[in-house]
Order: sequence, then C-alpha cells, then structure tokens
Amino acid sequence: MNRKIKIGVKFCGHCNPNINGPELIRSVIETEKRFSCVPWDDIDKDALLIIGGCPINCATRPEFNGPTTEMAAEASSENEAVVQTTHQQLLGKIEELINIVNKEKQ
Repeated sequence: MNRKIKIGVKFCGHCNPNINGPELIRSVIETEKRFSCVPWDDIDKDALLIIGGCPINCATRPEFNGPTTEMAAEASSENEAVVQTTHQQLLGKIEELINIVNKEKQ
C-alpha cells in the first residue's frame, strides 16, 4: 500500500483574508485521506501548496524543487456557494499535486 503523500502548506500572513486558509485545509483533510498536510518547511514533504487569503496573493514562495501549486481567494467566504466552490478548487489543486507525485514515483 502506498504511503500518504505529504503536502507542505504555506499560508500568506492573513492580513486581510477573504478565506480562512487553515480552516479550509482542515475541511479538506476531513474528506480526503490520500495525503497529509505538514508545515511548508518540513524537509520530507512531497509537494508544496501555497494558499493566499485574498486576490493579492502575497504569500512568499519558498524555494522548493518538487511539485508546487498555489491558490488565492477571489471572493469573500461569507457566501456558502463561494465556500463550496473554494473547497472544490482546493481539492482540484491537491488532486493535481497527488497525480504529479504519483507519476514521479513510478
């Protein structure tokens, strides 16, 4: 059986967030069991996910040679439809990372 893929997560500073990045990650972890989230600077991560809390997307991009993707909030997460869309977008980004990591390990 394959081990869970470790995705390092890097957040922006959340100075004026439209989404709650940590809460969004927690909600995805509850539904998706193929990966685990680790701090962005974990040396054993397989991939890197950068989450910006607003459209400015000012999160720093740490140096990492593996698969990397990012996502930034486009609208306020006060609306339930926006929350669901953002959740689905994040799942899509994570799916991309999982596929890349799995291909590299073949």
